[in-house]
Amino acid sequence: MAVLSWWSDEEVEQEFVEKYNSIVDRSESVMTDVREQYSEITFVKQQFEKWKLQQSESYKNAYITQCLPVVFSPLLRLEMLGWNPIQPSCPNFEEYSWFLCLMTYGYREGQDPSTDDPDTNLIPIIVNKVLLPKVTKLIECCWDPFSSEQTKRLMELLILLFEDYVPKKKKSAEKDKLIQAIQHQIEQLIIHEAFLPFTAERSSNPDSKVEQFLTFQYIKCIKILKNILLWEGVLSSDIVFKLSVDSLLNRHLVAFLQTSQNHMDNVEKIDMIIKTFPVSWFEKSDKLLPQLVSFATYLASLVQIIERKQSQCATDSDRKLHKTAIRKVMSMLLRINAMDLVRKAATSSL
Repeated sequence: MAVLSWWSDEEVEQEFVEKYNSIVDRSESVMTDVREQYSEITFVKQQFEKWKLQQSESYKNAYITQCLPVVFSPLLRLEMLGWNPIQPSCPNFEEYSWFLCLMTYGYREGQDPSTDDPDTNLIPIIVNKVLLPKVTKLIECCWDPFSSEQTKRLMELLILLFEDYVPKKKKSAEKDKLIQAIQHQIEQLIIHEAFLPFTAERSSNPDSKVEQFLTFQYIKCIKILKNILLWEGVLSSDIVFKLSVDSLLNRHLVAFLQTSQNHMDNVEKIDMIIKTFPVSWFEKSDKLLPQLVSFATYLASLVQIIERKQSQCATDSDRKLHKTAIRKVMSMLLRINAMDLVRKAATSSL
């Protein structure tokens, strides 16, 4: 089993690294006093296969199919002790010897597996009972939802698990726990990191220290929003909308923009938001999504504010800049299918 190397990050204390590597080293000797026929998954498999092929009735009456995940799980847990798919260069679980061994459990060489044989579900059952709880614990203890790279690696793993190993039509308590863990971690990230203070000291000067700090925090929130929306297609739409739109966009970002005096700068900030939205949100219907009504309403009000500012401009160049900003906001309204608001804004400007 490989000793930990990718944890050598300055954010991780050396004491943790040493303890981790010590546990991995000691795990190598756990089975040294156990006979191969009980300590090696290949030999354990052969004994049960022999029973199944030579005394199938006895094998069935002993409910061995139901016992197999319990028999094999200690051995594969030991083999996967250091497995952390959230970290880079971690092998896919399908590359481990237990998986390669058990994927052919009970198959006769030269014969196709029977669709009526319950043992063909051995790998999915093990994934559900062993791997999903392990991934859930890694999400709770190791996953940083602010890290785009970690989020992408976790998402790729879950797509593989959910598509190929976790039954779609059957209820899975372990899958539900895993999704709840993801949701909880993101909620905690928003609570502790999406800090956009509403202050009366807002300035129209983007170079002021207050505005520079708030812009930094705003960009941080955009990254959080982008990471949440990576889960579109993996988590349910209800969960994604709740986390991204209800908890972050409407509660923090839109409220922050409404307190800003630099309306022209807000146009660029809004564009940053819209660029994070999945295209799929606007392909299913040409209507504005109910979840985005508050956001779209703010965009429409911004058009009116910039129009008033434009009428007060002293130079043609300033008027041109404001006109360009208005067009850009109108274009963004079109991108989110807010046609009614576009028509209303166009009519009021006539």
